[in-house]
Amino acid sequence: MTISGLLKGRSAVNAFFILSIVSAAFFGAIAALSNGFVWDDMHMVTNPVLVDSNSFYGYFFGKSLYFRPFLRLSLSLDWGLWRMSPMGYHLHNLIIHAANSVLVFVVAGCLMAKDDGDMLPAFLAGLAFALHPVHSEAIAWISGRTDLLATFFFLLAFLGFLIYRWEDNPRGIVICAVFYLFSMFSKENGITLIAVVVAYGLLTKMPWRRLVLSAGILLAVVVVYFVMRQGSGLSDVIKRPGTQGAYLSPLISMINFLYDLVYGSGYYIEKLLLPLNLNLLPAIPGGGGFLGLFLSGGGGFLFWFNRCWPFIAFSIFLIGLTIPPFLFNIISQVTGTFGWAHL
Repeated sequence: MTISGLLKGRSAVNAFFILSIVSAAFFGAIAALSNGFVWDDMHMVTNPVLVDSNSFYGYFFGKSLYFRPFLRLSLSLDWGLWRMSPMGYHLHNLIIHAANSVLVFVVAGCLMAKDDGDMLPAFLAGLAFALHPVHSEAIAWISGRTDLLATFFFLLAFLGFLIYRWEDNPRGIVICAVFYLFSMFSKENGITLIAVVVAYGLLTKMPWRRLVLSAGILLAVVVVYFVMRQGSGLSDVIKRPGTQGAYLSPLISMINFLYDLVYGSGYYIEKLLLPLNLNLLPAIPGGGGFLGLFLSGGGGFLFWFNRCWPFIAFSIFLIGLTIPPFLFNIISQVTGTFGWAHL
């Protein structure tokens, strides 16, 4: 069954699922509409470099550690509509979150649904995504839109790859490449899609020629991305730690980084399973429980991989792959000692 056929097979039921997911996303976070500007929102919204004086070149070509042209462009559009009314900005965030929840439903349907077109498991996945409290920061914080936008284009890119993988439609890899670039334009974390694509291709025994072609096209997109940002970010990372303009701190050892990676990943796994006592800037945790969560994630991947359940193995791998980029502050001299102590 094709992906389009999967969605059209039970159009009335799927329409109900989508409406339910959108409603859950809105009503679950509707309180954010009454929020004001917090933290660096005011700077992001009012800075004239971001909202009033950018040419096309200024948006999409630049040398900055935080090269996120789609975030800047979306804030400029909001500025034109809402000026200093925060509700409009929060509404924009909420709309993107609802769209992401629907995309989770669609992508999960492509990954899980059987030939009978049963989309109930995918509906539950989309509903869980829409209501999960861990998204509250990205929704309620206007500057957190960078994560919402990156997720939106990441899911669209992966959906394009699924079309190419299962329908052998070359338009799918083109869709994937375009939205892959858009995801990186929203936040640097989007670069991990290439690893997700390769992992999914391997787990589903995708023909080698097509998998290599897919990886090559996405690698070319990465090159274009770094050319457009004039090498910034990459050059900062490869500079000698501690020197001027370098991203890496000379004070963080590899042992400390591995410790923080293990326990930080365990912390995020805990919040995914039990989202209580959420904190915008959590301290790096300790204790055997977080180590156990980290090891159980790796053990779960190996177990389901050996059981030939590629969907569950891939889901665990996807979670594990997308967590480490959020931990990079702990090895950065940009954030200083404050960043080294917080996730």
